[in-house]
Amino acid sequence: MIKVGDIVIYQGENWGHLVSVIGKVVEDHGNTIVIQDRDAETDDDRLEFKKSEVKLLEDEKNDPAPFQDARDHHLIRQNLKKMTGGK
Repeated sequence: MIKVGDIVIYQGENWGHLVSVIGKVVEDHGNTIVIQDRDAETDDDRLEFKKSEVKLLEDEKNDPAPFQDARDHHLIRQNLKKMTGGK
């Protein structure tokens, strides 16, 4: 069960690129959580996800494959900047 204080990972796709977002759970709203993105490049570092979209990071320790996809983590930041006009 995911709770406030846990470190979680989100893996998904953004504009055709596989991405991973890792962060600490700072709010729990039942079916959704808010995480503080550990790699955020701005002060706007809080992201909301459905609990079903994330995994506890400990679950990933024995599976290095997701982190190979995370090598392109910077691409999501670039795409988000493009989508928001560079803000």
